[in-house]
Amino acid sequence: MASKTQLITTDIKELKELVSGYAILAKPCNTESLAAKIKEFLRNGPDKRMIEKAHKKALEFDYRRVIGRYLDIYSE
Repeated sequence: MASKTQLITTDIKELKELVSGYAILAKPCNTESLAAKIKEFLRNGPDKRMIEKAHKKALEFDYRRVIGRYLDIYSE
């Protein structure tokens, strides 16, 4: 997400909560589904809107922003 590359992962709860709307999701424990998603990506190319949206989300977790938030909390 931070590197502005298309993310392809499995649709498991722990990952889905983080990347839903930001990644191509394949069925968990299903190599055929993963292969199909990779082939789909190779056929269609990267989804530039999804990549940009994911990058903006990743910027929310930039270490400078996170440190700033913690400092704000501690200063209260």
